Amino acid sequence: MSTRRYTFLLLFCSLFPGSLPGKTVATDSVTVTLTELEDNVTGVAGSILIKCPAEDIWRVLTDYNNFSRFVPRILHSKLVRDGGASKMIEQIGQTGISFIRVRARVTLEVEEEYLERISFSAVGGDFKVYAGSWFIQDKPGVEGTMLHYQARIKPRFPTPPALVRHVQKNDLPQVLSAIRQRVRKIKQEKS
Repeated sequence: MSTRRYTFLLLFCSLFPGSLPGKTVATDSVTVTLTELEDNVTGVAGSILIKCPAEDIWRVLTDYNNFSRFVPRILHSKLVRDGGASKMIEQIGQTGISFIRVRARVTLEVEEEYLERISFSAVGGDFKVYAGSWFIQDKPGVEGTMLHYQARIKPRFPTPPALVRHVQKNDLPQVLSAIRQRVRKIKQEKS
């Protein structure tokens, strides 16, 4: 690693300590864990307790054409192929820190296991690696359902892994909280 790159990473990580690999961040009942994987791939995992049944969470997670209405950073989301449990989705998102904004496009191959898991993998777009899953877990003895997210991420455009981790540390809690808020809204509308 060049001295300049090493100095940049040390400075970046000192300014944004939550971007260090292996760091777990918990806010507003959202837990996010970041890891550094091989080949500069970032691992991210998050979870949130949602006091609603799994069916309501599933309805929100599979509302692909409306993600941009309630998921922060998603500018466009469209179901382009529906093969039952196998789907293809195109999305455009925007993220960044401070004044730096990056717009990214991704085409996802999606596999659904009803009320349990949604697995996804990029088959086109601005990511070398973008794969993971959402999974829903009933918690015996707890009022509510756990929603978990895990992914491996590496953009095609040159981006230091510490920056990717920092963006994920900030964005994922917002995404999980927005999904919880949308699920609660649907629950209220049904009442």
